[in-house]
Amino acid sequence: LAGLPGAPGLASGRARLLRAEGSILPLPGEILVCRFLPPSRSAAAVAAAGLVTERGGSLSYGAVLAARADIPCVCGARGALARIRDGDLVSIDGRLGIAALRPGGGAR
Repeated sequence: LAGLPGAPGLASGRARLLRAEGSILPLPGEILVCRFLPPSRSAAAVAAAGLVTERGGSLSYGAVLAARADIPCVCGARGALARIRDGDLVSIDGRLGIAALRPGGGAR
C-alpha cells in the first residue's frame, strides 16, 4: 500500500486493526492499523512497533506522535483497513511511506 511518509524507520509485525474506540490495544511488536489516530488512542500507538493510518499526512497527530515515540509511521494509506486483516504480517517503511503484506502472513 502506498501512503505518505509519517515517521522514518522500518518495522515488521502482526497487524492489529483499530476500528472502534473500544478496540484492543496492540501488543508489543504489532503494527497498529487505523483510519486515523485520535489523541484518545495515544497509548495504542506508543505500544505498537509501527503505525499505518488511512488518513492524514506527515503533520497529522499520528505521524507527530509516532516521530516523538520513535516508531515508524505510514500515513494516508487508503484502503489499509480493507486489505489488511488482524494478524496479517505487515512490513512498513516510514521513510518511503510504504506498507506491505508479507508472504505467508495470513491471520493467526
